[in-house]
Amino acid sequence: EIINQNLRDWYLKGLRGIERNNLTLEKLYNLKGAAGSTRNSLRKIVTFNPDSFTDLHPVVLSNPTTSSTLFPLKKGFFDIVIFDEASQLRIEETYSSVFRGKTVIVSGDSQQMPPSSYFESNKNLIDESDNEDENIEIDDKIGNDSSIDMATKESLLDWAIDEGYKETYLDMQDRKSTRL
Repeated sequence: EIINQNLRDWYLKGLRGIERNNLTLEKLYNLKGAAGSTRNSLRKIVTFNPDSFTDLHPVVLSNPTTSSTLFPLKKGFFDIVIFDEASQLRIEETYSSVFRGKTVIVSGDSQQMPPSSYFESNKNLIDESDNEDENIEIDDKIGNDSSIDMATKESLLDWAIDEGYKETYLDMQDRKSTRL
């Protein structure tokens, strides 16, 4: 019951945020799909009012790349950011998501294979010289934290362990299953 009340409160807070901008939920999301018009993109909806979006949608499932393109590069934008299979994630692809979280949970198994570029094609590889201006702009926004030595870490899990994240392990106990 408490969870349902919290979700209702978040949702109503998001609606009030949209209404403060003289807009309705139907107009923002273009739910009517008026003749000839397309629905608003998720990026446009998030950009319009990020706080209302997160109030309306308190849980967002996203990969790091999508998160980087949709959500503002704002320190602590999310309350909690959770990474699963962190041994498979490159730190350079996840850093902006780490930056967006007030609390970061990194889950992984150090015995798994590290990230691989085996399935990438040459077309998908980033040419550093083409993105120098973008890199400068991002560095200005997030700062240069000397405690983060991304260059020497292969995976997000390696980085988290070296940064001193608290390690805990899953507690798997045998439990008798009951038949109904």
